Amino acid sequence: MSNDIAKPASAGPTDHSEPREHLDPSGESVDDRARIRGITLAIKNADRRMRERFRFLRHQDAIGVAWLVGLIVVVAGSASLFLGGWIPWWVCLIVNAIALSLVRELEHDLVHNLYFKDRPRIQNSMMAAVWPLLGNLPHPWFRREMHLLHHRTSGHHDDFEERLIGNGMKFGPLRILAMIEPGLALLFRKEEMKEIPFYDGKKLARAAMPVVFLFHAMLIAFLAGNLAALAMSWSGSPVVSGGVFASLLAAVNAIAVIWVLPNMLRQTCVQILSSWMHYYGDIESRLEETQVLNAWYFFPLNLFAANFGSTHSIHHFYVAQPFYLRQMVAGDAHRAFRRFGIRYNDASSLLRGNRIKG
Repeated sequence: MSNDIAKPASAGPTDHSEPREHLDPSGESVDDRARIRGITLAIKNADRRMRERFRFLRHQDAIGVAWLVGLIVVVAGSASLFLGGWIPWWVCLIVNAIALSLVRELEHDLVHNLYFKDRPRIQNSMMAAVWPLLGNLPHPWFRREMHLLHHRTSGHHDDFEERLIGNGMKFGPLRILAMIEPGLALLFRKEEMKEIPFYDGKKLARAAMPVVFLFHAMLIAFLAGNLAALAMSWSGSPVVSGGVFASLLAAVNAIAVIWVLPNMLRQTCVQILSSWMHYYGDIESRLEETQVLNAWYFFPLNLFAANFGSTHSIHHFYVAQPFYLRQMVAGDAHRAFRRFGIRYNDASSLLRGNRIKG
């Protein structure tokens, strides 16, 4: 575990940075603003070079649709191979978790209007398609409102999206629960949530209907059904093959392997990384909003979260970039991060309640 902070160097004179929409810039020094410009310029230049080199990248709307269709095919193909007995359950679970982590990145792009910005019917159709695929998230239109607030308030009291998943909390059992299952943790955090202006329990519940409720109903059926089958086996009355209960349990288990468990895995991984990598409370600059989590011990989390820990900080400096291009420019972005002092693998921040200084 390290806190790898490179010494800053001076930025170039040209200001190609994004309009300030994160923190109050009054807290940033002249040097901070120069470093932000240097990072943003490096990312934008790398983005431009990729677009010039690969001309097909200009067809961003079509690429978005291709990703959606392709990922649906991968999930459906994996499910078909599993149901047909061609691959074991764990292969299906892993393949679908990785594919659905990319669907979540696509949904995040849609939240930022990166596909079909001027054709809302098509954009809304894509958002309607990704919502049931992800299962355990509120609908994308609510997520858009919540996520754009995050960009305006990152690291501050009002950042509902990050605080929902434990960012800023003291490390302990409740923090761990919030990182893994924030909906359940809310039962123990109602008073805390009431202090956040955006929080509206009824609105959040409506945004979860019906997909999230169906998702959790299947999860409960999976857990309860298998516990009942185990208890019956221990009691000497095992489940009769071909019976009604056995048939229902087989169907529930198949849905769990194909849809429920992959989404639980990918969502847990991205929530742990996000809750860990965002700083909270004592930040004064966009340079301090996030860190990069790409050490070897974060690999399992990044595998099922579309490399989130390594690339999400790029998004905080350049929002208008689709997820696949963010991966393509990651090398240039990391060189700029190290040059201008972005923190790397500050794992102990979790124990400090995400504070920079503790």
